Amino acid sequence: MTRLLYILIFSTLLFSRSVSGEAEVQYVIEPQFEDAKSFSDGLAHVKIGGKWGYIDKTGEYAIKPQFDSATFFSEGLAEVEIVGRWGYINKAGQYVINPQFDSVRHFSDGLARVKIGGKWGYIDKTGEYVIKPRFEDAGPFLEGMANVKNRNKWGYIDKTGEYVIKPQFDNIPIFSEGLARAGTYGGKWGYIDKTGEYVIKPQFDSVDRFSEGLAGVGIGGKWPIAGRWGYIDKAGHYIINPQFDSVRSFAEGLASVKIGGKWGYIDKTGEYAIKPQFDSVWSFFEGLAHVKIGNKWGYIDRTGHYAIKPKFDSAMFFSEGLAVVEIEGKKGVIDKTGEYVIKPQFDSVYPQFDSVRHFSKGFFIVEIEGKWGYIDQTGEYVIKPQFDSVGRFFEVFLAPVEIDGKWGYIDMEAFKK
Repeated sequence: MTRLLYILIFSTLLFSRSVSGEAEVQYVIEPQFEDAKSFSDGLAHVKIGGKWGYIDKTGEYAIKPQFDSATFFSEGLAEVEIVGRWGYINKAGQYVINPQFDSVRHFSDGLARVKIGGKWGYIDKTGEYVIKPRFEDAGPFLEGMANVKNRNKWGYIDKTGEYVIKPQFDNIPIFSEGLARAGTYGGKWGYIDKTGEYVIKPQFDSVDRFSEGLAGVGIGGKWPIAGRWGYIDKAGHYIINPQFDSVRSFAEGLASVKIGGKWGYIDKTGEYAIKPQFDSVWSFFEGLAHVKIGNKWGYIDRTGHYAIKPKFDSAMFFSEGLAVVEIEGKKGVIDKTGEYVIKPQFDSVYPQFDSVRHFSKGFFIVEIEGKWGYIDQTGEYVIKPQFDSVGRFFEVFLAPVEIDGKWGYIDMEAFKK
């Protein structure tokens, strides 16, 4: 490690440390915080002296540390806690909604969930109750509806607080392709539409979500274990009769099914595209699926031929042509030919994912012997492992990193290719 250098970049003083011949790490914001989070809406929340505040991209305090807890900004507001009570601030640090709640969540669709006196309700951005607290639990509003729990049953409300679907289900009905599985544990399960009406009446012992127009359903046994599984369409008709020990959702036109202790893949007619032969499998991503035989993982194509023969101790799905694999306790990255783009050498490798499982910003986070760094998609070191901990970066190329117990931010944009 060479001497410390101070250089002027973007009219701010950057703290740099060279790394044995590699590009220098440029601290846009020098390590000084007890904790630090990723930037959101142009600000990042940081902790110093036991209190949380917010900094801008130059490291200047936009909101001075004063809160016991803080969260990211969403829809222009952030949740903050002081003396056991939660409220909301704007980006100027002013209370828009004074601390008064036992617990809160971020704004979604213009409303936020708040808890007081053991009950959940919803407020608008002025802090006025749109829906007074009366629920045992509550979810965010999405497309004008929110799931709520009352008397230990789940239903849905609209933005006026009126029940669109009265609480009656043991599970939270999560909609997929317009329908949601619904029922009671120990009873029968079916599918409802967004009015709460059963489109497919309760008749199954176990059910899965709809994907690519079909859903796995089980008969015999009790939730979540069924005796035999098949697939139905959105009219509730069997397209593939119950015959499998276990099933998964369709992806890229194929679904993995288990029978006689082995996994294979079927098409939407129920014909085997790949006969059961594997001990464990995952769904297809980008034309390949990782499968396990014995204690080794490999990758097959949609015909069932090995694109990459089983040789890995663990494996992940492909994203943008790359996948993380492990062999003899070390992790690396391969391409779709099975060639190592990054040879197994790291204790941990994490792709910098965005919210849809695509590589984001073109970097991997890697760990070796307890230290963290970054590599690019060719396997070249961007920053050699030297940090005690690191965070992801999304909105901007400023990554939070920890060294010697303090957090700062490094500028990754200089390494973008």
